Amino acid sequence: MRQLAQQLCETVEKVLDESDAKRCHLVGMSQGGIIALYYTKILDKVGRVHKIVAAGSPFQGTWAPVAGLLSAPLLGVVSRGVWQVMPNSALLNEIHTTPLPDGVEVTTIAAEGDLVSPSERCRLPDTRHIVVSGLPLVSHQWLVFSQPVADAIAEVLSE
Repeated sequence: MRQLAQQLCETVEKVLDESDAKRCHLVGMSQGGIIALYYTKILDKVGRVHKIVAAGSPFQGTWAPVAGLLSAPLLGVVSRGVWQVMPNSALLNEIHTTPLPDGVEVTTIAAEGDLVSPSERCRLPDTRHIVVSGLPLVSHQWLVFSQPVADAIAEVLSE
């Protein structure tokens, strides 16, 4: 995820340079929200981010991807990102111990009934938290297609 945050850093710089904009908004789904927050807190040394909207991002970690003991070794080999979203991972601890830069607004969005990223696992201290309902039981996989999530994101970005 640190490598993805570095790629995000390069992309943000390129987009802002080409658009002559000074700051941007970042929207991330699931691990994408964690990557956006890592970039903002750790890599963004010049204050490029104004808003982060993170939907279904387990900032407090989640056990769901490795719920079965047999799947943990396999998933860990396939994706280091799985280990980085475990509760108390080094990456999440680094994010939580680094202050949010002044002027950055963070909104977290969670789906009611999300078993991968339950609402309480998506919440960050001192930030706005929105819980949406009306998604299928396997809501985490459908966040990106969800009209209630899209509406919540649009509302936050329009403010």
